[in-house]
Amino acid sequence: ATVTAKTGDQQAEISARVKLSYLTVTVKGDGDPLPDVSVWLTDPTGTNTKKTTDAAGTVLYRHLQPGEHTVTLLQLPTGLTLTPTNPQTIQVVEDQEHDLVFTGVFPPAQIMGTAKSWGKPVEGAVVRIEGKDTVEVTVNAAGVFQVDSVRRGEYTLKISNHAGVRFKETTLTQTLESGANTP
Repeated sequence: ATVTAKTGDQQAEISARVKLSYLTVTVKGDGDPLPDVSVWLTDPTGTNTKKTTDAAGTVLYRHLQPGEHTVTLLQLPTGLTLTPTNPQTIQVVEDQEHDLVFTGVFPPAQIMGTAKSWGKPVEGAVVRIEGKDTVEVTVNAAGVFQVDSVRRGEYTLKISNHAGVRFKETTLTQTLESGANTP
């Protein structure tokens, strides 16, 4: 923008330009935004700035200097494997927007449980596990059911009544983490 000021017989012009270099960093795990991740930005002078991802898994850095910046993520959830790897360098160019997306995956969750009626295994009952993934498994002769690979998250487990057997509880909601889980 140019501003012209005139007083009497004197005139002056002032030109100003707004620089819009900024960087948006997004962090996701299994497709979901990851809030509360510490994101450190190191600028070309070595100055560090820390921000924390919001509910959308995003932070915004504005008014960046041109040059190489390094983005480092801290306080990541356990077991998360990121693409691209952490830390990352990004070349910031004047008057441009820059986006850096870290996409992560967690190891699968496993769930194992038993179905019993009056202390005896209920072979053949069906357990339906619903959440990010939906799986049905059949209870074995020992009354055990097992699923080896579902994405972590909140799941509802429902057991069907089998051959006249009635279960006291037929539904259970549980958050499954990476690794082994039992209801």
